[in-house]
Amino acid sequence: MKIIDKKIEDILNSEEINSKFISTKHNHLDIHCNILKDNFFLDSYNYFPITEEYYAFKSSFSWGDNVGWRNKRKYEIFFSKNYLSNFNKNKNKFKSLSNIFVLGSSPGNNYYRNMITFFPRVFFLQSRKINIAIHRNCSNKFRNFILAICNQMNIEAHFSFLDDGLYHFIDSQIPQFLNGSVSVKILNELKMNHNKAKEKIYITRQNANYRNLINEEDIVNILKK
Repeated sequence: MKIIDKKIEDILNSEEINSKFISTKHNHLDIHCNILKDNFFLDSYNYFPITEEYYAFKSSFSWGDNVGWRNKRKYEIFFSKNYLSNFNKNKNKFKSLSNIFVLGSSPGNNYYRNMITFFPRVFFLQSRKINIAIHRNCSNKFRNFILAICNQMNIEAHFSFLDDGLYHFIDSQIPQFLNGSVSVKILNELKMNHNKAKEKIYITRQNANYRNLINEEDIVNILKK
């Protein structure tokens, strides 16, 4: 049995493949995300899932420099005879985790990679209580940021930390990787919501017994603009 790359068309048109995915949408933006919900294998560096049926989805789970030869070669490895041989020999030794949402994070704690490649997919969480898998090397600041966003979304989140290596996930989920421009759009939306001006109350001193403001009416007119 060899590892077979399934295309977007297979996800849309094959009942067998389609049943492995959940389609979700961002709450405020017209952005959709397919989430693989199945039993699958992956390593904590590439986060490239391979199902127990030996299906892979390069169009959905590739990330990095999509036009570079290194990125192309990176994913060709998963379909090589050498990889398949090692995979078959060692897959029963992979550490097993169940009921996990594999968000992932940079094993080198790269800030750009965490914020552009991994983090924006957290906005497609659906469960109200969830275990999120990230790499153990990520900073406390990044962990707390994820928890803060989940809290705003009324999601009770806990972490499962991944070490370098290969894993077998049971009844778990992993969201597709998004285009860099889409990730930036999501982050900009987050920034805009965070920077929205909040209403403030101005208490007039017109009826106060002392410290009356001579030009208070002018101030009120400015604040109303």
